[in-house]
Amino acid sequence: MTGRRAEDGFSLLEILVVLAILGLALALLAHGRAWRSDTTDLRGALGTVARIARAARESAVVTQRPVRLGIDPAHHVVSAEGPDSVRESLPRCVTLASDGESDTTREVRFLAGPDGLFSRQVLSLTCGAHRGSVRFDPITGRVSIDEH
Repeated sequence: MTGRRAEDGFSLLEILVVLAILGLALALLAHGRAWRSDTTDLRGALGTVARIARAARESAVVTQRPVRLGIDPAHHVVSAEGPDSVRESLPRCVTLASDGESDTTREVRFLAGPDGLFSRQVLSLTCGAHRGSVRFDPITGRVSIDEH
C-alpha cells in the first residue's frame, strides 16, 4: 500500500468555498423574487387573462351560453364563470389600468358571448411601471396581447 498523497481529496478551504457558494445559491432560490421582475409578472398575467378569455369564448360558442369573465385586482384573481369555471391567481403587483391610472380595488366583469364576441374591447393591466393590454377584436373575437 502506498501512502496518501497531498493531491488526493480536497482541502478544508476548498470545501468551505464550495459550501459558501451553495449557500448563496440556495438563498437566492429561497427568496424567489430574485428571478422575477415586473416585466415577467406582467407578461404572465397578460398570458393568463388571454388564455382564460380564449377558453371562455370557446365554451360560450360551444354551449351557446354567455360566460362571465372577471378580474378582481384586490384579491389578485382572474375567473371565468360558466360550464367550465376557472379561477387563477395573478401576481401581486398586477392592477387594472384605466385613463393612465391604476386601480387596485375595482373589479371588472365582462362577457364572452355565444356569438364568439366579447362585451369589452380592451383590458389594460399594469405591474410597476410596465403596462400591457389584452385586446378583444370586436369583429372576429380574436384575443391578442399588446405590451406597451
